[in-house]
Formats: sequence, C-alpha cells, structure tokens
Amino acid sequence: MNKIRKYYPQIFLLLLVLLGLELRVAVSNVPLWYDEGHSVLVATKSFPFGINEFLFTKDFQHTPFYFYFLHFWLKIFGGSEVLMRMSSAIFGIATIPLTYIVGKKLYDKNVGIISAILVTVSPLLVYYSIEIRMYSMVTFLAVLSMNYLLDFDEKADKKSLIKLVAVNTLIPYLLIGGIVFNIGQLISYLIYLFVTQKENVEKIGKFVVYQIYQLILLVPYFVIAIYYALKRSDFIMFHIPPFEFMHFIGNLQNYFGTRVGMLFWVNYMPMYIDFIFFVAVIIPIIYFICALIRAFKEKNSKLFLIFSTVIISYSIILLSAIFRVVVIVPRYTIFIAPFVMILAGVGFSKLKKWHTVAFLLFFVSFSMFFLFHDDAYFKTKYFALKDSLNYYQARQLTSEDKVYRPFASSVSFIYEYKNTPKADSFEALHEFRKPYNAMVYDDNQIAQFKQGLIDETLFQIVQSDGHVSNRYHEYLVNTYLKPVKSGRFIVMAIYGPDRQALLDRKDYVARFNSPEAIKKDRILSFMAKLFDDTKNTFLEQCKLIEILNVNDTTYLLFQKK
Repeated sequence: MNKIRKYYPQIFLLLLVLLGLELRVAVSNVPLWYDEGHSVLVATKSFPFGINEFLFTKDFQHTPFYFYFLHFWLKIFGGSEVLMRMSSAIFGIATIPLTYIVGKKLYDKNVGIISAILVTVSPLLVYYSIEIRMYSMVTFLAVLSMNYLLDFDEKADKKSLIKLVAVNTLIPYLLIGGIVFNIGQLISYLIYLFVTQKENVEKIGKFVVYQIYQLILLVPYFVIAIYYALKRSDFIMFHIPPFEFMHFIGNLQNYFGTRVGMLFWVNYMPMYIDFIFFVAVIIPIIYFICALIRAFKEKNSKLFLIFSTVIISYSIILLSAIFRVVVIVPRYTIFIAPFVMILAGVGFSKLKKWHTVAFLLFFVSFSMFFLFHDDAYFKTKYFALKDSLNYYQARQLTSEDKVYRPFASSVSFIYEYKNTPKADSFEALHEFRKPYNAMVYDDNQIAQFKQGLIDETLFQIVQSDGHVSNRYHEYLVNTYLKPVKSGRFIVMAIYGPDRQALLDRKDYVARFNSPEAIKKDRILSFMAKLFDDTKNTFLEQCKLIEILNVNDTTYLLFQKK
C-alpha cells in the first residue's frame, strides 16, 4: 500500500491533465474570430519571407516565430478549426504538470497540487489554451523559464543557464510584449541574488554573462521593435482607449473569477452585481487576494522572486496602458497567471485542510459550470465572422455579390465559400491610419499631413460635402460598383463598436465641428464620414433596400440599379 501511496501525486496529476484536456477539447468547437483569422492569414504566407513581408509592411505589431510555428502546423495537420486550436491546447495542457513542478520546487508538493488544480480549471487559462494565438505557448514558456531559473539557483550549472537563455530568447520572438516577463524576471532575480547570495560572486558573474549572451540573441528583436515603434509613430489613429480603473477590475474578474468578463477587450460596461456574480466572481476574488496576502507574509526569498516578477511585469503593462501604448487586456499579461496561481496556492495551503478542499471544490465546480453554460464566449466568437453567413444565406446572396467590411475583411476568407459573396481585403482603419498612404489619400491631403496638420486635414475631410478622397471614391467604384451586375447586391457589414459611427451627416458635422473636437476622437469622427461617404457612393448606382441589426453587426443592403 505504501508503494502505491508514493505515486498518489503523480496519479492525481495525470487525472488533472486528463481533465484539462477534456475541458479544452469540450470548448474548442467554436468559430474563429478576427485575431485568430489574422493568425491563419499570416501563417498561410510563404515561410519565412512571405510571413516576414506581411508583418513588416502591413502588421507592425507582431514578431514572427509564432507564425512560423503555425505555418508548419497547418501544413501537417490542415485547417480544421479544432485541430488548429490543438496547436495552442497542447501548451495549455502541458502548463498543468509544469505548474506543479515549479510550485513543488518553489515551496512544497501541496502548493504544486493546489496551483495545478487552479491552472487546470481556470476559465481564463482554458479559453486562451484554445485560442489560435501565441498566448498559450508563451505562458508555457514563462513557467518553463522559471523552472530552469530555479534549477540554476539550486545547482549554479551552465546547463540550466543555457536552457534558461534559450527559452527566454524565444518568448519575445513569439510575443512582442513578452519582453516584459524577461525584464521582470531579470530584475527580480538580480535583486534576489544580491540580497541572499551576494558573496557568491562566481554564480552572479555566470548569470550576468549568460544574460549578455541572451541580449545579443535579442538584438534582432530590438531592431524589429524599434522599427515597429517608428512606423507606428506615424499613425494618426489608434484604437486604444484611455485607461480606466474598471479595466483593472475586469482583469481581477478574469484572473480570479469562475466566470470571465470582457475576455478579448477592456471592460467598458458597468458590472451588474447580482447573486450569481457575487458567488462566481466576488467570493473567489476575495479568497485569492487573501491567499496572496498570506503568501506575501511568508519569509521566503524565492516567493519574493515570484512576487517581484509578477509585480514588475504587470506594472510595465499597466503603465503602458496608462500612457495608451497598449490596452490592458488579459492576453497581454496571461503569462503571469500560473505564477499568481502558485502564489495563491501557498496562501491556500495555510488554511485548514477542510477549508482548502472546500474552496477548491467550489472553484472547480463553478468554473466547470460556467465553462459549459456561459454562452458569452461562444457568442463573441460566432458573431465576429461566421454569423454573417446566416445573413448572406437568408438574403440568397451569391458570389455575384460583394461585401464591404471595414473591419476583419482581411480574414473574411475563412468563412467564404464557393457560392458566398466575397469581401475585398480592405481594413479601413489600417489603411487610413497611415497618413502618407496614396492608396486612400489624395496628394494634397498627404502634403498637409506632412506639414503636421493632422486634425485640420481630418476636419476638412469630415466637414466636406465631397468624398473622403478622390482615390477612396475611385477604389469603391472600381472594387464594388463596376464588378456588380445590375440587380445584384452590395452589403455593408459594420461590426461591433464600429456601428456607433453610423451617424447622419448633420449629427457628425455638428458634433465634430472643430479640429479640437476631431482630436478628441479621431477614429469616430473619421469613421462617421467614411461610412457616410461609402453609403452615398453606393447610392450613386444602387438603392438601399435594407438596414438591419443582427447580433453584433449592422447590415446595409444595396441593390444595383
């Protein structure tokens, strides 16, 4: 019996992995949304030059390694939605036993088990484990990195350092913002070394030397990041809302709640606090915060290392959000989630055994319940792209018709079939945010932008009785009006928040009546004019026969005269 008992942790861990697999497979049969479509769009380019060209000339925000990986995954396993999701799920599942290993090394076996349970069922980690993006892979690598760092701290060997450098070099090349984990870990471990082992000069020197090696390996990354920053500094429109405290509260819900909130964007809606919300969200948040406080009170230098890494990494993202460099959404900080679970695991392990077991049963039960019964996640995915098929089929639209889709047109091909209408790949905001883009702006407008007259030029465009530009009007005529035959259809499909820009001319002209008013919301003011101009251009040769709101999309259906 004793021989079997010593394998209990391994048996329990295996059961957790199987449960983690089941949960991720069970929720994986959902359509792709825009970000995932973007992954597929980039990964289907040629390796490596086609991928690099797209990222460096159109994207300006992602590093390439994840798309290299997905490129070959698609070649081997094909384009099935479930199989594409498995490219991320394998890393999400592998994070479960790895979290146990790190928790055990960091504190003890009980903490390893508790944190592994939390990682297994956390709705945040389950959902992002099946996202066709780099987040699950980066989360796994962050935990693996900490595992190798703990090994080096124990052994002071070159082998662990080489593994650490290899993993930490990969992270920023997979996720451009992943560098904040490297920074947080580096600063935290140097502090840890100088506080606890300052006499061990050889160990400190060895670590510093290998960090210099890593810095050299990251030179191309910094070149890419600087290049992106320079390119993006020219942009005149940014879809980054100002930071609000509610965004941070939304993060707490997504990290600690058994029911997620705004998962893919910042929390901008008031929270409706009812009994279910109190039980599913507020109670777990309180428990986690109390557990983290207990862990913080432990006089354990290695726990300080983890706390410091988490705090520094999150603080960098938080400051970036305050200065409107990024939005503080869960995916940009998800790589710290397993460490938060480990730290909370330390706190939970200090409770009485029955109390710990009761909370874990509560957290597991409620998390699993909402994973299977909360349809908000599925609706977000379905409404983003695939939902439009229902509208096209209900109106009997065919490949003879055209779709104008200012957002997500570049990834609409995923749900376009042989006899469905096609959307031209034209991401409106991506094109118009570039002030020197001769595809959409006229020469006189570009000249004014070069003089720094951004809001003045946009003001002229918004207030004008004419078109946004002659080139944009020509684009609409050549791409939509000329190819569509008499009697056939053009659909304007305006998705999500973009719908608030569907304003009457008198309303947006009155609202944005000065360059100062334009500056306060360049995107809304410009998109209002853009949609109005697009509609009027179509009306030159078409009649508007329907305006219909369906779920998250507004459809304007035009029939060619």
